[in-house]
This record gives sequence, C-alpha cells and structure tokens, in this order.
Amino acid sequence: MARRLPGHIRVALTLAVAVAAAAALLSPRPAAAQGATEADVLIAFRNTLRGPDGAPPGPLRNWGTPGPCQGNSSSWYGVSCHGNGSVQGLQLERLGLAGAAPDLTAIAVLPGLRALSLSDNALTGAFPNVSALGVLKMLYLSRNRLSGVIPEGTFRPMRGLRKLHLASNEFSGPVPGSITSPRLLELSLANNRFEGCLPDFSQPELRFVDVSNNNLSGPIPAGLSRFNSSMFAGNKFLCGKPLDAECNGLGMPTSGMSTMMKIAIALIVLGLLLCAIGIATGVLGRRRRKPRRAAAESLGGGDQTPSNPKLNTAPAVNIENAASTSQPRAGAAAAAGGAAAAKRQRRDEHGRLVFIQEGRTRFEIEDLLRASAERLRIIKGAARGLAHLYDELPMLTVPHGHLKSSNVLLDGTFEAVLSDYALVPVVTSQIAAQVMVAYKAPECIAPQGKPSKKSDVWSLGILILEVLTGKFPANYLQKGRQGGDLASWVQSVVTEERTGEVFDKDITGARGYEADMVKLLQVGLGCCDADVDRRLELKTVIARIDEIREPEPAAADSTSSSS
Repeated sequence: MARRLPGHIRVALTLAVAVAAAAALLSPRPAAAQGATEADVLIAFRNTLRGPDGAPPGPLRNWGTPGPCQGNSSSWYGVSCHGNGSVQGLQLERLGLAGAAPDLTAIAVLPGLRALSLSDNALTGAFPNVSALGVLKMLYLSRNRLSGVIPEGTFRPMRGLRKLHLASNEFSGPVPGSITSPRLLELSLANNRFEGCLPDFSQPELRFVDVSNNNLSGPIPAGLSRFNSSMFAGNKFLCGKPLDAECNGLGMPTSGMSTMMKIAIALIVLGLLLCAIGIATGVLGRRRRKPRRAAAESLGGGDQTPSNPKLNTAPAVNIENAASTSQPRAGAAAAAGGAAAAKRQRRDEHGRLVFIQEGRTRFEIEDLLRASAERLRIIKGAARGLAHLYDELPMLTVPHGHLKSSNVLLDGTFEAVLSDYALVPVVTSQIAAQVMVAYKAPECIAPQGKPSKKSDVWSLGILILEVLTGKFPANYLQKGRQGGDLASWVQSVVTEERTGEVFDKDITGARGYEADMVKLLQVGLGCCDADVDRRLELKTVIARIDEIREPEPAAADSTSSSS
C-alpha cells in the first residue's frame, strides 16, 4: 500500500505546480498561437526593416488592408501567394535595406512560406538565423554586404532547400557541410571569401553550382566535376576535374607548367600539319573538281546517302509526296509544306535548322505549325507549361522570359515542351533587353520600363498569333518603338474588318471551325494588350483556350490536302 506524503511536502509540490503553470501562461507564444493573421505577421516583420532613411522602405508602407492574399494574387509589394490564399514568398529586392539582416524567426509562423529574397540590398553583419525556416525552398541573399563565418549546422533543418544564392557578399571561413541539402538544385557562392575544401555534393538533381572567386583549396569533389570549369575559376588552390590543374599527393594543384607547355607544342605541330594537309587537298581538289562533278551528275544528281552526306541550306522542299513514310501526325504538317514553300523562299534561309524524318523527309517547325490539327494542341501545351513555371518559380518576375516558337519543342506524341526558361537571374538586364522575348513587351520598351509577371503572357500571345497567321514575329519588330510588333499588325487588320486576311491560308478552309479560330485570335490579342492592367491573366488565358474545340483529325487532314 502506498504511503501518504507528509503535509509539508504536499504543500511544496502544490506551490511548484502553480508557479510552473503561471510561467507557462505568461511566457510569449508564437504569433499564430496568439491568433495573429498573416497580415499582422508581415506588418510586424516590415517594421523591423530599415531603408536608407532609417524607416521601413517606401514600397512596403502601403501594406495594410485588405490582407496580403486574395486567392493566388496579392496587392502587397513583394508578396506572392498560394492558390489557397496563404503567403508563398517574399521578394524584397532593391529596397536599399540597411543594417543587420532582419530576424527571420518573425516570419517562421507563416505556414506556406517557401521562398524569400533579400538580394540587391545593403545588409551587413552576420548570416541570419534560418533554423526556424525549415520548410523554406528558396533563399536569395546575393549582392549584399553580409560577412563572417556561416556556422556548420546552419542549413541542417532545411532539408527541402532547393535554391541557395549567396553570391557577392563577404562571407569567409569554410563552406558549411550542411549546405548539401538532399534536394538542392542551385547553389551560388561566387565572389565571397570562402576558404578550405568544398564539401561533397552527391545530389543527382543538382544543375547549377558557382563557387568562383573565393579562396577555396583542395580537390574538387567528384559530384561537382561535371560542371564547367568557369564555375571554379578564381580559386588558385583548387585542383582536379574540370580544372586543368592536377592534384598532388597533398591535395594541392601541381605547377602544371610542363603539361601546359607540352599541350601548346602539340597544338602548334598539329596546326602546321593540318595546314599542310589543307594545302595539298586544295591543290588536288581543284584538279579533280570537274571530273567529280560530271560523275555526280551521271549518278543522278548526287542523292544523299550515308556515304555521301550533304549540307543543305536552301529552302525546305515540298514534302507532300513523302508524307506516306512519315508518322501519321506529321503527315498533316508535310502536306502543308508545299503550299508554304513560296512564302519561305522570300526569307533569308541560310543556315536554318532543318529536321529530317525517316525517308529523308525534311520539315521545319513552321511546317508543323501549319498542320491545323496540331496548332491548338501546341498552344495548349505551351500555355500549361508556362502556368507550371509560374507555380514552380514564384520568385522570378518572368519565370520563362524567352518564350518563342523555337523554344517550344515537341516530343514523340507532338506534345509541347518548353525550353530555355528561368534565364533572368543569370543574365544582365542589358543583355536581357537585347535578346530575350519578354523584354520586347510594351511595358519594357517604354522609357524606364520594367518587365512584369505579364511579360511572359505577352510572349505567349505573340506565339499564338504566329501559329494562327504563319507570320514570323521578328519581321514585325521595330527596335525601340511601341506598336511595331505582330500583335499591332493583326489588330490593325481586324479593326479594318479584314479578319479573314489574318489567318494562314493553310487553315482558312477548316469548315465549321472559323468561329473557334476567331476566339483563339481574340485570346492572342488579349495577351498582347499594351496596357498591362487590361492584359489577360494567365489562368484566364488557359480557361479560354480550353473552351475552344479541337479540330477533328478528318477536318484537319482535309484542310491540309485542300492547300
């Protein structure tokens, strides 16, 4: 039988329990536990930030009511949202933030926060404490003035970290081993003062690593040897592949002078030998040119064979007669090639990419686009691919940035696949303005113009109009001028009530689908509205495209044959 405790012991235990309960009630609780909304959390976090004038930056002072998210859109500067209305990311770049890095535990209570960017500011001091942001996927702190050693276990709680960009700061000490998150995709540590050896990276999905211009030393881990040598430049004590410097027994680079000298001598000798062979070949070829030409003509014009390859840069040939040897879906594109040959002859075709199918059938991407049965499928695939990029890359102002017909690839079932996306973070704004399609949008061409989330939508609209009209967009671009693009030409023709003249003649005979083509044309024009506020949202574009009927194969085939 249990003995009863003495009275004074029972009184002491009761007092201890009461004190512990009072302390628990008085201790601070997380904002979520106190009933604070996401708006309250963000405003409290904003009040800790300091701009050049010592107050929160101007663009953030407009944070207020309504809350940060209305569905998947936000009216708050720098805030992106999930579809369920919760905060997904904070992009607080180029705000002149100064002083020490903010306390990030304040925003750890945001359950949906997956991306945070404080790049291009003037933050100083030590690396911020990110241990409370265990679910964060993307962290951007590049181009600040942060310094000091990053503790070894800093990134251990962040097992889902996908992208980490810390370039152009003043970090020193060794690269923390916890940086090798199992799901890491991108890592940028360039232009710092990191030293010591690189940790081993074995992530199969890792696709970008840049550790150039540091003080790193020792052999490059095998998991990083597949990257370009420029990603390791500026570290004079690194060695091993992909660098030319071999490692000695101490794990340090050898002098390499003798090896480089041997390579230089070998290249000189090889160059002299090739020059001698070229001169001899030219002399002999000039003597034999006429006999060989006659022999080729006697063999039927020199058809291309595996032993007699030919490089053709002339316009694509009419492939209608070879359509029977192609795949069924490609047959429609082949039949349209003959009617489009005259149009292509007016272009400069030198050096253009030509695809070859079985049976030596040649076709270009424009030929495939002229097959009316495939046009809508290509447009749908491109739009859905763009929507996927918007979901996966919320921190990028223009998740694709370079959407055009040559960057829409087709798999074996003619499904559209997008390429050359997410290039904005790795190119300068000057280069982007010169070569990237999204930067040709009206809001970018205007004085002091900047790209927006809808610049990709404008690119999609140009792609839609290209597919429907068969016109090459570059022929309608006038550098530095607004209103000089394919959309402006289409709008002018539609305004003059000559809509029938807009469509590519290879699809105008699609009986029963004229109204659907006009609907799709209106979607393309809505994507290209010069007023960004009136330009269609991407989700609206996809919804309208899904409402359009897809032509039956029989109708598409008859259209192609009639051309």
